[in-house]
Amino acid sequence: MCFKLSENVSILEVATNNFDFRSIINTGTYKDWHPTYISAFILTSIILLIESCYSVSKKAYKALVIVIVIALSLFLFMLNSRAVVYSYIIIIPVYIFIKTKTLKGRVIFLLLCIPFLVGFYYLLMNNFSLNYRLVLQLEKVYTWLTDATVSTSGIDGRYFINQCNTNLFLNNPFLGYGIGDVSYNLSNCYLDMEFIELYENNLNTHNNYFYLLLSGGLITLCAFLVLIINNMILSIKTKNYAYFFVLTLLMVVFLTETFFERLNGIIFFSAFNSLYYYYVSNFQKLNNEY
Repeated sequence: MCFKLSENVSILEVATNNFDFRSIINTGTYKDWHPTYISAFILTSIILLIESCYSVSKKAYKALVIVIVIALSLFLFMLNSRAVVYSYIIIIPVYIFIKTKTLKGRVIFLLLCIPFLVGFYYLLMNNFSLNYRLVLQLEKVYTWLTDATVSTSGIDGRYFINQCNTNLFLNNPFLGYGIGDVSYNLSNCYLDMEFIELYENNLNTHNNYFYLLLSGGLITLCAFLVLIINNMILSIKTKNYAYFFVLTLLMVVFLTETFFERLNGIIFFSAFNSLYYYYVSNFQKLNNEY
């Protein structure tokens, strides 16, 4: 996967392009493997690697896991997916803190977080690609929300997409339009509201919750939320925090991407959620028997 994304791109090119790996992914690969999807898969791998690190005692294995986690983390930041980077910054420290049981271990971990945060802040302030996506675009939205005189011209396109998402939902809130007609209705909305660039690019909802709402209405969304929340509660009861945090990650990613419109998103969620749900539900049954 890393080879496919980095095809014909050297580390030197990435460094000299201001760490902006997204802009040098070739068009075909970008369409097949969107950076947010790849980033979500990578962060899931990191969570599972950390889980495995706590379950073994061999120091050599732990050292290898740490090296792999660092490499994957660097690649994740190079892909620069806002939803996943924000999730990484919150999930990984909290997850490691929970998994570390001793007071001494937790204190050491918190002290190690200081140089990481300093380094990340330095990188964020001195790298245009990261700063623009992670800071400046949020500042634009905040400024627009707090100052009615500010133009929306520089705001992320998702703002305008969500205007159409909201309008379509309000017109048919309970049953939606059916999976096959979501794109058609969105395109018509883009034309009606004169969002020409969105229409020409045939952009989807860029929000999995709205996708479910427009596909099957409130009934479909509520059924999906019941599934996710039930599984998150079960993961906490069985203390399977890896499962909990991967579901948390996906809940965040669903805010910015139509995760179930791509086959790789559907397969990933279906396989991962099914396997982990089977594991934690059986684990709970065994505990109840004893």
